[in-house]
This record gives sequence, structure tokens and C-alpha cells, in this order.
Amino acid sequence: MAEYEKPVIDLEAETIEAKGNREPWERRASESRRAYAAFTLYLNSPDRKLAGVAAALVPKCSVPNVARWSAMHNWKNRALEFDRDQDEQFRAQMARDRAAMNRRHIQLALLMQSIGAAGLAELQAKREQKLPLNLSANEAQGLLDAGTKLERTTMPAERESRFTRIIVNLGTLEDDPEPEPVPPYKKLLN
Repeated sequence: MAEYEKPVIDLEAETIEAKGNREPWERRASESRRAYAAFTLYLNSPDRKLAGVAAALVPKCSVPNVARWSAMHNWKNRALEFDRDQDEQFRAQMARDRAAMNRRHIQLALLMQSIGAAGLAELQAKREQKLPLNLSANEAQGLLDAGTKLERTTMPAERESRFTRIIVNLGTLEDDPEPEPVPPYKKLLN
């Protein structure tokens, strides 16, 4: 007999109340305990095969009987709704985990910045006292590269200035005589 995960649903419920907010994968009022036990095996089985459910039931059950329960109680759609709910819960948990990760990364970034700032302050103090900084060429190049990158990201590059000339004509040609074109250099002089 194949082992299946522990059912998510409580099989020991003595009474089934008619609830408007019942989940589709919960036991139905018209569903027997045995049919519901078979459904939970189907729901939690890796391949969701009726033959596997029939073989896993204790005592065993015929495949046609399990197929009848499946059709009568709409197992495929109920299992699909269960899968959708599980996916939704998974996505919600992933969103919470991403938010927590972002908070951790921000805290680490701030800590790294404070350590870096303290190190730079020490270097600045040594420089002001004309003491050797004891930086390798690679370390000096790294500081130069990081400073340049930071400067470029905080100060946007100058864009080329481009103007578009828009001419708006109001009225019709019959109303106004055609104006004489004005050369652009004369407009700048006015």
C-alpha cells in the first residue's frame, strides 16, 4: 500500500453543519465518511489516480465505486479549488518572505554604509595628518570607482537640449492674407 501524506482535512468530525463559507475540499453533507476518506486520499496523492485511491483504502474498494464517488462529489473540481487555494497561500507567503528579505537587505546595506563611512573617516583623518593610508593600488582604484559610480548615480547626466517648433494657425485662409515668413535669425533679434 502506498503511503500518502496526512490528510489536511479532519476525518473525525462527527457532524457536518451546513455552512455557507465551507471550502470545496471539506466534507459535504451528502458525502459518507468512507467516500470522504477516499477523497482525502485522492486529494493528497501525488498522481490523483482513482485506482491508487481504491488500492489505498482500508478495506480496499473497487475502482468503479471510487469512480462513482468521484463523479458524484466532483472530486476533480474540488481538488482544483484546493490546489488554487494552496497556490494562493504559497504566493502570499512568498510575498511576505520577499518583504522580510528586503527589510534584512536594507538593514545590511545601512550597516555596510556606516562601516564604510567610518573607514573613510579614518582614512580622511590620516590624510589630513599626512600619514600613510596603507592602501594597495587595487583598494585605491576600488574607492575611486565606487566614488565615481556614486557621483554619477546621484547627479544625472546633462541632456542635450532640444526644442520643437510648433505653429498654430487659427482661422481660415480666406480670413487672413498669407503672412510673410520670418527668418529665424530675425525672431531671435526681436
